[in-house]
Amino acid sequence: MTKNIFILLLFPFQLLFAQTDMLNNFPKGCTPEEVGERLAYRFETEYILQNRKWVSYSDIFTWSGAVQYAAVTKDKKLAKLLQNKFDSLFTVKKNLLPTMRHVDWNMFGSLPLTLYQKTKKKKYLKLGLPYADTQWEVPENAKPSEKEWAGKGYSWQTRLWIDDMYMIT
Repeated sequence: MTKNIFILLLFPFQLLFAQTDMLNNFPKGCTPEEVGERLAYRFETEYILQNRKWVSYSDIFTWSGAVQYAAVTKDKKLAKLLQNKFDSLFTVKKNLLPTMRHVDWNMFGSLPLTLYQKTKKKKYLKLGLPYADTQWEVPENAKPSEKEWAGKGYSWQTRLWIDDMYMIT
């Protein structure tokens, strides 16, 4: 009986060590660095559009991740490619900027704000802040439920969806 209890007590620790080993011995081409690089460089060219109109929130999530990856790995070439892609949204691709009427579109502002954190260029701050601010400015035509959220101190765009933890912050 005591032998069985002893084995049961050690079992969780065995799993812990097994998981640690799995996170150290990646097959060739599958290390976090290699996979991260392949994923990050994928976002240097095309835009993923939402409703065929503007940059989609899924593109923004992954693009922001690529910017973070470039910073962590100190990949200056990737950082410049991602920044150049974004800079076209100030000029020739300006029509792809999302409107500021929905949480899925407002979270676009997180990307220029991330670029501002990395570069300290004011143009990114200036573009990103209105997207963040309008999440807290209740429009006159807001639905009663949206006004109710705002009355409770939340963003009027609150929906209680799990991704809103990222999209509203």
